[in-house]
Amino acid sequence: MNKYIALLRGINVGGKNTIRMADLTTMFADAGFSNIITYIQSGNIVFESQPETETRLSEIIGGRISSRFGLAVPVLVRSRERLQHIADQLPFQASDGFDQKHLHITLLAGMPEPATLKRLNAGDFHPDRFHIVEDVVYLYCPSGYGKTRLNNTFWEKKTGLTATTRNLQTIQKLCTL
Repeated sequence: MNKYIALLRGINVGGKNTIRMADLTTMFADAGFSNIITYIQSGNIVFESQPETETRLSEIIGGRISSRFGLAVPVLVRSRERLQHIADQLPFQASDGFDQKHLHITLLAGMPEPATLKRLNAGDFHPDRFHIVEDVVYLYCPSGYGKTRLNNTFWEKKTGLTATTRNLQTIQKLCTL
């Protein structure tokens, strides 16, 4: 069995797309997953499964959520090893003066097109900074994530890919569960 982390976008935010974590746990168990752990109410689920692609697991979980709860919720799945590698590759380090509480990681459902990357990298988003590696956007938002333009909607609009963001502390915690 392999350990995976499912990140659901936009559940239990502002009273919309409400799903109880107990119901989500039951749904995951009914799908054949095991050792299911939910972390906070924003759609973070650690689970074990037979080896499968992250894309296929995302499709399975998204389909189950749609049929069980009647919600179209974007789901991104990463293996625990891959998510740990993503966290370990953080380009904004405390030793370089970056306050770790302002670091976020946006996961994309694929890799942006090279022309898109070129346009994004030419933009000025001061004081925020970002660094894209494959399907991961590392964000530094010194004024807070709530005040940045570089939110999920921005990344989805600019790349045409589903995006979901977690702060660094959440990513690190998920890797330990």
